[in-house]
Amino acid sequence: MALLEGGDAAIAGDVVLRVIATSTYPDGASASAQTAFRMNGNSVGLPSQAMLLGNSPNPVLSFTRIAFVLPAGGSQNASLRVVDASGRLVRSFDQSFAPGRNEVVWDGTDMQGGLVPAGMYFYRLNVGKLNFTRKLVFVR
Repeated sequence: MALLEGGDAAIAGDVVLRVIATSTYPDGASASAQTAFRMNGNSVGLPSQAMLLGNSPNPVLSFTRIAFVLPAGGSQNASLRVVDASGRLVRSFDQSFAPGRNEVVWDGTDMQGGLVPAGMYFYRLNVGKLNFTRKLVFVR
């Protein structure tokens, strides 16, 4: 929601800031980054609920960074898992996550440390009763 005050724009509520850089060269690479936060007038705080920001790069050649934001008090019961296309658990990230922006690097290995085959995978963020799922493609 945007509020206009004296000619300045103030934003209130949960906001996702996304920046995309696109090459002007033919077949040039592009990159994107995003993060979430809560705006209250001119101050910034944590969002009121969890957000799965996505992964980069995708498709994945050797590793990818999975980013998400947790609200205050929402980090105690957060889990991040990677599953294959048939829903079998491939990798679980069971570390303790903090309120705010978190990032996990997945290097394409399974729970035993072996490299996963090329294919489609899904990563799932569970925070309390909220569940988020996104798709990624691993190529070799």
